[in-house]
This record gives sequence, structure tokens and C-alpha cells, in this order.
Amino acid sequence: MFPAKKVEGALSVPPDKSITHRALILSALAETESTLYNLLRCLDTERTHDILEKLGTRFEGDWEKMKVFPKPFAEPIEPLFCGNSGTTTRLMSGVLASYEMFTVLYGDPSLSRRPMRRVIEPLEMMGARFMARQNNYLPMAIKGNHLSGIS
Repeated sequence: MFPAKKVEGALSVPPDKSITHRALILSALAETESTLYNLLRCLDTERTHDILEKLGTRFEGDWEKMKVFPKPFAEPIEPLFCGNSGTTTRLMSGVLASYEMFTVLYGDPSLSRRPMRRVIEPLEMMGARFMARQNNYLPMAIKGNHLSGIS
């Protein structure tokens, strides 16, 4: 495999929660600005948007047409709220584990009862460090690192 030099194009898809989470995150990780169309706005995707904003990503527009202006993530001063979004928690755990900074994710009471060990364990094997309630539940502190591949 060879790294892509540039990814460019347009793709029209119906509003979808899973795609919206990933589009927001990938746009925040890009080197240049992106324009996203027809995003699904719901409490879960708002949590992902808000966390990316707290990390330094700038957004303009609304959920019908949103411009994303990425910049290197900055260590947040406050814990990052995932609400009841397991997808936000799992995806952002992986992203944040790859940054050499300290972050804390927390959720509402329902999310705080959901186990996170299946996310924590492989990321720890790759080099990130985690502290979680009972080593399994939110709130969860992440000390990111340069991650190594595992098999």
C-alpha cells in the first residue's frame, strides 16, 4: 500500500448517524478544509461535533452545509462530554489515544454503565494509557502516545 497524495471529490449520501460521526472526525483530521453536506443532526452527532470543537476544530455553517477547518488538536482543559453516545466514545478514544496529550471522556449515567474494555485493551496494547472506573467504565482518562500496530 502507498499513502494517498490527495483525496478529492464529492459524494452524496443520505443523512446517517454513523457516516456523520466519521465524516466529522475525518474532516477534523484532514490537512485542509472540507465541506460536508446533508449531515444527520442528533444528540450523538452533536457530541462528536462539540468534542472536535473543544479540541480546536472550527466549524462554519449548519448541518445541511458545514465547512470544517481542521487544525492540530490542542489538549483540552476540561473533560469531554460524550452524552449517551457510545459511538462518540469509541471513535474518539481511538483518535485521542494517538495524540500525545491527556484527555478525559465522560458520559451520562447510562453511558457510564456501558463497558469500554474492548476499546481500552487494544489501544493499551498499541501504546496508549488509560484509567477508567473499575478499569472498564467512564469516566475514562487517556494519555495518548505514538501508537504501534498490533496483530
